[in-house]
Amino acid sequence: MERLEGETEVEPVRTLEQRSFLRAFLKLTGKLQRNMTPLSATSRRRKRMSPQASNHVDRIKTILLPALPGKICQLCDLLFNPQFFRELDAQQLQAGVQLLTEFEDILDQLISSMASFWEEDLYGFHLEYGSGMKRYRCGRIQAWISDIFKQLEQQLHIYTTLVPLPELIVVPSQTVTATWRELAEYTHSTRLAIDDLVELWFDESDLVIIEDHCAEMAGQLGDLLEECVGYPSLHPDLRSEPFRDFIPIIKLSRLFFNKMSKPTSDGHHPITQMTTEQLLTLVNGTSPLYEDLEKFYDSNLCALQDQRSLYSGVARDLVKLFQAPIYTLNDYLTFQGTNSTQDLHDKYLIWYASWQCQFLLAVKRFHVTYKDAYFPSTLTANLP
Repeated sequence: MERLEGETEVEPVRTLEQRSFLRAFLKLTGKLQRNMTPLSATSRRRKRMSPQASNHVDRIKTILLPALPGKICQLCDLLFNPQFFRELDAQQLQAGVQLLTEFEDILDQLISSMASFWEEDLYGFHLEYGSGMKRYRCGRIQAWISDIFKQLEQQLHIYTTLVPLPELIVVPSQTVTATWRELAEYTHSTRLAIDDLVELWFDESDLVIIEDHCAEMAGQLGDLLEECVGYPSLHPDLRSEPFRDFIPIIKLSRLFFNKMSKPTSDGHHPITQMTTEQLLTLVNGTSPLYEDLEKFYDSNLCALQDQRSLYSGVARDLVKLFQAPIYTLNDYLTFQGTNSTQDLHDKYLIWYASWQCQFLLAVKRFHVTYKDAYFPSTLTANLP
């Protein structure tokens, strides 16, 4: 109902149980929000891996994460069903508070276990316990759980839009039903994400972990591609030509990761026989690529005219993004093959050589277009 001019808003009258329920929700939501960002790779490099990290990983896998889906479903069944939404009584709300308390306890233990992956390197020696792949896996676990925290926070937000409400506020039954369906979908998707993490990801091979990394990078580049395609129409003050010619760079970058994220149609894979050390070198070389491309996109295409700058190394900077992983792949494909795999490796070498040529041409075309659009009086820089 629309308030009259000069009328003050009246705070809804809630029962003690409703207030306790709301406080528990807000407390849990705030904790999720504060822990949705995983420890960055830079921060992890300043720490050493704890010798007890494997124990904490096992505890997360076998005890903590498996306990979450049941709590999520109980919460949905107990508190939010359109059949008895209007009949929530004090006993149900108290049971809800108890569930939220148990939920928060699991959350606290997850946060503590992930923090215990790392120790401060007080002497600056950067000592590491375990292999680099273990460090990478722990970082990935943190990222996955942070994504689950985001889903849970969104799910709790849906609860707080309708539960608990004082009796004087009328909510249409259609709204209750639609919101409950949305909540049920979130509950199902969150449960699947947790089950997949527990049942599949923890026990996967190093190769599958790297494939997952490459698939994630390809997905992020797909999102960037979608933004690049639509951005000029939303900002007509910007020239569309640089966006148009940056699209092939994003597409080729995505193709690079798609190539490594799954086997070919005949079941072969360019990195199947790589050692753990080679896989780790590859993932370390590719991990910064999406952020670097996104940063370049934001600062050079989306920036205001007076914030742009043209310098002779802009094209070389883009080309250099893939030099390290290409070197790793070429070295492996050239020298690590056996007689039975050499023909296949030769095909991959040709494929990556062709990819490099196309990427270089795309960078040159973009550089010329960008210069002509924003710096027409500037002499063309020497391109690589």
